[in-house]
Amino acid sequence: MKKLFIVICFSALVMLIPYSVKAIDYRDYGFTQEEAETNLENGLDDCLYTDFKDTYYTHGEYISVQFEIRNSKDLKGDYEYIVSVEPEGNDFDKSIKIITNTSFEINFYSTKFGEFEVKISAKDNQGSRFQTSLYVFSTEDLDFVSKTSFTQTKRQYFMYLFDKKMVNEEDYNSIVYGYEKHTDITEFMEETPRIKDFEQYITKSSSIIYIYGYIRFEDVAHQIHPAKNIKVTLYDEDLFGIRQNLGAQYTSNTGLYWFSVENDTGFLENGYDIILEIKLGNESYQVQDFFQVYEIEYGPFVDVTNTYTYIGHTFEYYDSNNDIDDFGVAANLYEAATIGFDYLDLVDSEDLEDYTLLGIEYPYGEDFSWYDPLTADIYMGNDYINDYMWDTLLHEFGHYVAHQNDITSFWPAVHSMEENQIYEFGVFGKTIGRQLVWSEGWAHYFCVMVQQVMNSILLNVPNVGDTLEGGYDMETVKAPSYLMGEGNEYVMGLLLYDIADTNDDVADDIDWGHDVLFDYLESYVESMKVSDPDYVLFYFNEFYDSLNLDAYDDEFGPLMTYYKISAALTSPTSVSYNPPSFNWDAQGGITYNINNDFTLYIMDSFGNLLLDPIPIGNNTTYVLDEAQWTTVLSSGTSNIKWNVSAIQTTGTDTGPYFAERITCNLPVPLTLAVGLSRSGNILFAGSYIWYKFTASSNSSYTFVSTGTTDTYAEFFNTPVAGTSIIGRLYYNNDSGPGLNFSKTITLLSGQTIYLRVRGNDWTETGAYLVEVSGGGISFEY
Repeated sequence: MKKLFIVICFSALVMLIPYSVKAIDYRDYGFTQEEAETNLENGLDDCLYTDFKDTYYTHGEYISVQFEIRNSKDLKGDYEYIVSVEPEGNDFDKSIKIITNTSFEINFYSTKFGEFEVKISAKDNQGSRFQTSLYVFSTEDLDFVSKTSFTQTKRQYFMYLFDKKMVNEEDYNSIVYGYEKHTDITEFMEETPRIKDFEQYITKSSSIIYIYGYIRFEDVAHQIHPAKNIKVTLYDEDLFGIRQNLGAQYTSNTGLYWFSVENDTGFLENGYDIILEIKLGNESYQVQDFFQVYEIEYGPFVDVTNTYTYIGHTFEYYDSNNDIDDFGVAANLYEAATIGFDYLDLVDSEDLEDYTLLGIEYPYGEDFSWYDPLTADIYMGNDYINDYMWDTLLHEFGHYVAHQNDITSFWPAVHSMEENQIYEFGVFGKTIGRQLVWSEGWAHYFCVMVQQVMNSILLNVPNVGDTLEGGYDMETVKAPSYLMGEGNEYVMGLLLYDIADTNDDVADDIDWGHDVLFDYLESYVESMKVSDPDYVLFYFNEFYDSLNLDAYDDEFGPLMTYYKISAALTSPTSVSYNPPSFNWDAQGGITYNINNDFTLYIMDSFGNLLLDPIPIGNNTTYVLDEAQWTTVLSSGTSNIKWNVSAIQTTGTDTGPYFAERITCNLPVPLTLAVGLSRSGNILFAGSYIWYKFTASSNSSYTFVSTGTTDTYAEFFNTPVAGTSIIGRLYYNNDSGPGLNFSKTITLLSGQTIYLRVRGNDWTETGAYLVEVSGGGISFEY
């Protein structure tokens, strides 16, 4: 039996958090019942304390745990302890004396697999004994350690597998909570082996044969990896070549399979004649050449004895001449498809059985790759058997998923990330071009998102698990020149990725999550099929329209502007009392498909429209008239938010798409008060200054200017735009000293009035002072 080696060492006590591992009854150590109850009330507890937190270590690595002996007795004189550590199932007992020190540390490491208990005990020279245990569950890779129980170590183990996506939620729940078929960890580990020397878990029998092995594949960089989900079937070959199926299974995440079969040593048999079939196909997907599904056989192994038989295989990417081997390529394609179906099992498991069997054809005699919706086949062309082969397969897999769910249509075409598919070279036109862009954009997005969600970077296959599809990054735009609005497939892939990912970058403030996006698209299509069973989501604008966004939208708008699908607002970013001019860039594409029909929206800070939407037509600027701007100024809001929707009307209308809105603070008038002089300066002809005054009582108030400037006063209930006199209450020109104004007005307590001071005839300029007096006489109505 392999031993667990234990090393005991001692160290000074550091800041430990007291934690009772296993309490000892005080009465066991000579305390009376009354003394025991007193000790408990005072929080004293004879035990071993540790602040160790349940965790895991690399298998074979030293595990260090520090303890403190908590003794409630008030003993005098020399005080010493003897500490012993006893690994369960090992003939090992190490004792060390501790003189007047209650802190010690144990260090140990595991050389075995499975579960075992480490018992720690301490006994003082007065006869008191303290004890506790650590529980260890060891696999080929990791040691899970708990101070609580074996159950907790196994819970840690399965949480680790779940976090690393080595098991799904159903498997995790079934073993941890035991409400499905798995109630025994050994059963689970037989289905999903995680250890190298798994024979330790098999009960040897004189009548059982064991066939096991690892299936692996080689990537383009000559690296070897476990081949997951490969179907392995075991046969017994009888007379005349007739085969008896002894069972089938799929390789685990580590590429491991194994069979345990009752052997047949009866009449005409001296043990099974074993044949092992390794096949790149299952009930959901398969890789095939022109003739059949890729498969390899080993055997027959004649008259197999009741022992272990290892049969392993590596799908080599290169043959002995360093030429690409079709079987190696097929294995890579199969593993890439496995990622795709693992993802579907995550986001669409309830419909997974409805997906049509996917065929992956390689080689098929052409250079390009494509998906055929009529047969549900992916054709992998020779030009795409390269460093980005997995990306290509998962891109075409995205078409397969979209086709199965009618999320996009499919249009066979030669296309490029760097083209405007609507009008560039006059090839496609708006209808087909948009259909192509939505379809390809979804496939680009799906390819990268699947690899991210399934954490495929851990496979260590070149160019797998990053955010690039080929040379195009879905997280960071490769080049602004490719941002061609709704006519560019790269844009569509980027946009979908920004909607689904949780990173906030550039204009991306949306974090739906990949699963929410998938569910939304799937549900939207299903809802449309209620009235139209043949409905297919053909275009991006249909998806956008389904969101029912408005001009106040602050999530999609920034992305729509950034990717040049909608307009880009330019000015104003601040406003005055003069009617503003609103300006924007049309966008929609670089050369083709430019937006050409716009509507202006002006809202308050809550998104309420202050004016009816203003149709602009094919212009990219609009100046509000004084009446419109006066309505906005008199709204009582402190700022406005403005936006523009854009439509492209060539052929079929697309849009309206809202842009990234802009916020502008409205101007604030200067405040007047009784007895306070405020200076002003009319800088140029036509300029003016607004003041605000609120009455403190029911009284008459006199407003007057002083100085040499010929001033003119106008009074309103609210500010108005520019030179407008809409709603003017009073005005005065020369009633004050010299050329100054003076006006007495009766106001109610709390009433606010607005004063506009300008030069006479709108031509005079210069400095002045304005004052308010009065308010001493109060009256009632």
